[in-house]
Amino acid sequence: MTPYPEKSILVERDLSAVAHAACIVRDFAQSHLDELLAGDVELAVVETLTNAIKHGQVHNRDDNDILITLKLDGPDLVVDIFDHAPLVPPDSFDRIAADHLDMDPANLDSLTESGRGLALILLSMDEVTLHADDALFRLHMRKRIP
Repeated sequence: MTPYPEKSILVERDLSAVAHAACIVRDFAQSHLDELLAGDVELAVVETLTNAIKHGQVHNRDDNDILITLKLDGPDLVVDIFDHAPLVPPDSFDRIAADHLDMDPANLDSLTESGRGLALILLSMDEVTLHADDALFRLHMRKRIP
């Protein structure tokens, strides 16, 4: 069976919808990537959706579904996630670094959640950019196909 070159998913703005979307993303990714790299793509999408659903309703302005598109673009698997509310804080890329994942296993109480989701997204994908205009936000992510 030939893998589909493109797929779109509408995700209801409800945390219970994330698992189903994750399965679809993982199936698409596994048709183009090995299991480990497909897991990276799935993790990035789950973190983005969770953040968008938990924090994306700005003054109750967005109760619309979130759109995910998956496609191949040359040597990359491309994931675009569209929402009418910010998927991640617009200035967050400047504040987040890989050191957000550093932790002291002997002191788990000091572990903070803030910024970890975005750090996981950035570490899971080869390229991540946020595009925004007055009405729509798009998180554009690329994973290289070896």
